[in-house]
Amino acid sequence: MRWFEAVPALAAASFTGFMLLYMGYPLFVLLFLPGRFRTWSPPRRGRAVAAFVANEVLVVTSLFVQDTISAVVDAANSGELAAILAFGVFLSILAFSFFYLIIGAALVLVAAERGRASRKGRKFWTSLQFLYLPFCVFFIHRRIRRLIRDFKDGDPLAVNLSMEKLELERQESRHLSLLLTEQPGWEEFELYATEVLRRLDGRVLERSTAITAHLWKVEIETVPLLLVYEDLPNRVNLESDSYPGDILLKKLQTRLAPAS
Repeated sequence: MRWFEAVPALAAASFTGFMLLYMGYPLFVLLFLPGRFRTWSPPRRGRAVAAFVANEVLVVTSLFVQDTISAVVDAANSGELAAILAFGVFLSILAFSFFYLIIGAALVLVAAERGRASRKGRKFWTSLQFLYLPFCVFFIHRRIRRLIRDFKDGDPLAVNLSMEKLELERQESRHLSLLLTEQPGWEEFELYATEVLRRLDGRVLERSTAITAHLWKVEIETVPLLLVYEDLPNRVNLESDSYPGDILLKKLQTRLAPAS
């Protein structure tokens, strides 16, 4: 065989290897992260492996049956229903398996970092990083390594953030209060509150302390709320003093609830 006859085979082999690596990293994330760290969703390893296998089989097959695919495309362009359906099914499975791995890995990584209350913007940005994986793999892997390090060396209170209550209550002002937990004590509140705000992308506006309470004015999604620790009874609440705050607390109750 002359060298130029081997070029298509070499190109096909190179592209196959590239796709194995490209899709292999999202598969690794989907197999490794679910059920660990801050993710509460159960792992779906069978679906991830099925998507990976389907994607690789279709990609590799398309490289070696290009003449057949060209004939199907020509037939579809001429209006043959069978060809249109066959080509449509091929593209649909290829696209679904590809984006299942890319978007699924992004959602799992963000959930492992932030929990279920992660903001949509972070999920979208992480999806773009996986889409452009060859240029962003260093940044993604650094996030995973930091995640492992934080959980190895982190405080158990922050790692296993207690939110066992998540009950909405009506205050005397008629606005809502979301009871998060009854577990952290006086000394643990600062660590607990800091981790809550980190996961919700919130920030502290003002801190104050009373005899039996910690009172933090915070902002979450541009909405001001009050993060309160009460000593008697022992509890941590997010309290609203506005209708936008009431709406946000209802959203947070759903977003923070463990997956069933």
